[in-house]
Amino acid sequence: MENGVQRYLRAVVVVLITAFCAMKLPHQDKAIFDLLIPAIKLSPGSRLYLNGVLPLVLLLWSYKEIVKSNYFKSGKITIFLVMFFILVPFTFKAMDVIKIPYYVLSSGLKSIDVVESDYSFSNEPDGNTINIDLSLKNYGKEVKDLNVAIDLPKSLEKIIDTDPIALSEQYTVDKQHGILQIKESIPFKYKEGFSEEDLFNTYYFYDDYKIILSKADEKLTIIQKGR
Repeated sequence: MENGVQRYLRAVVVVLITAFCAMKLPHQDKAIFDLLIPAIKLSPGSRLYLNGVLPLVLLLWSYKEIVKSNYFKSGKITIFLVMFFILVPFTFKAMDVIKIPYYVLSSGLKSIDVVESDYSFSNEPDGNTINIDLSLKNYGKEVKDLNVAIDLPKSLEKIIDTDPIALSEQYTVDKQHGILQIKESIPFKYKEGFSEEDLFNTYYFYDDYKIILSKADEKLTIIQKGR
């Protein structure tokens, strides 16, 4: 096999591996790169994220290998534009497709995953609330009587009750790509001696939290990444 072809194929394989490692894992809001290179805590209110450096280095290396291979007769700029503005975005997006068989073949709650989730706190004179905004997607059969709860970061446990907070309703998620939108506000109280200022001084929004799905004797915990 010619050396140029070997360079090209090696570069393509590295691009595919990079896209796979950048894909969010099932039932986690994290990719392999996030697990390999976690955020560095510089201070209570700041984080340094380096998880994007490794994929960038791998993609630039692949680009150089493709150029050196002379597999394409186009110029460096053309190859760069096509690779980084067309092929790489398409490959990264298409890589999510490989997760679908996992969901389809899974039974029960494992066929459901979180599309988007967020929560925030409101402090009003008439009461304090946790506002939950959640989207679930089902790849399998219809799921009825679904219970949903949110497990807040442990950094909040001394300020408010952080036991899993159950949403008030039971939900039904339609079968095969059905999406369930949930928006709910749940009252909460501060523990004695703590206030809104203490809440935001914890910088809780950097910490991971969990979405807990349950039905009868089945339970699924889905990790959600902090900001």
